Amino acid sequence: MVARQTIAEFLAAEAEEAELHRDDPPGPMFRSKHPSIDPSHVYSVRIPVAKLEQLRLLAIEAGISQSELIRQWTLERLDATTQGHHTAGNE
Repeated sequence: MVARQTIAEFLAAEAEEAELHRDDPPGPMFRSKHPSIDPSHVYSVRIPVAKLEQLRLLAIEAGISQSELIRQWTLERLDATTQGHHTAGNE
């Protein structure tokens, strides 16, 4: 037989979970009504579970979401790599 939670138990569990994550950066709150000048594409990336906690802590320290940190690092690396190729070709 499956035990059913009362509404009070459910709300207490939700409140406890919310308190555990109250300092996490908030997610997006709205969508822009204006189209993006430089549209983005969502891409799924696999990250080892062992590294996710490090990523979460670094994102909190930076005051941004985990996905924003991943995006930032990826774009920085892409820019650095591209600039490196342009520099090498000019020699």
